[in-house]
Amino acid sequence: MSEVPDGRERDLAPVAALFGDPARSAMLTALAGGQALPAGELARRAGVHPATATAHLRRLVQGGLVQVRVQGRHRYHELAGPQVAVVLEALAQLAPPSTIRSLRDHNSANDLAEARTCYDHLAGRRGVELRNRLLTSDALRSADGRDHILTDHGRQLLAELGIEPDHLQATRRVFARSCIDWTSRLPHLAGALPAVITSRLLDLGWLTRTGDRTLRVAPDYGKRIDDWLPSPRRPTSD
Repeated sequence: MSEVPDGRERDLAPVAALFGDPARSAMLTALAGGQALPAGELARRAGVHPATATAHLRRLVQGGLVQVRVQGRHRYHELAGPQVAVVLEALAQLAPPSTIRSLRDHNSANDLAEARTCYDHLAGRRGVELRNRLLTSDALRSADGRDHILTDHGRQLLAELGIEPDHLQATRRVFARSCIDWTSRLPHLAGALPAVITSRLLDLGWLTRTGDRTLRVAPDYGKRIDDWLPSPRRPTSD
């Protein structure tokens, strides 16, 4: 039997099975905002007994989807990397919407659609908006319809925000790649650049965490974005 060429075929079933269990799916979703949580909290989120949660988490760690962070006597679980969040985002595009059973569910869904973190970068309507503004302000240019490159003007704009981009481009992580947002069905940006921008916006108070994933925008967020990423002025006719 001939060998399968490396890089062309993958055995998807074992990894897909990890995502497919409702309890494990709930745990992965709880970690999708980039935070680290203890096993007890993940058990509560998944609605399972702590011993059952421990067994599920062991499988997720062995499968490379979750990693454990030890701080003193405490153990916290987090996604193994941004690629896991990308898979969750893609699956969410295909999955049917959850049933809205209360006003709280309705408000939570609206908050997620407005602004949230997808692992460590901004998603939701505000994430889509950020990508569009970075492009229309000529901070980024499309390289191949999927990935983006930083312009000289973009370097100046990042410097205004206190961001030094050189070390981001030197890492092995994707720099700035379009990622279809599952609530907006339009692309936001994933990668090292949107991650550091999101972190900086949180530091500046333009965004505030209100839950595991949801974010609240400052009352003057729109004006701050307008000032930072002004759209090119169109020539006026005489």
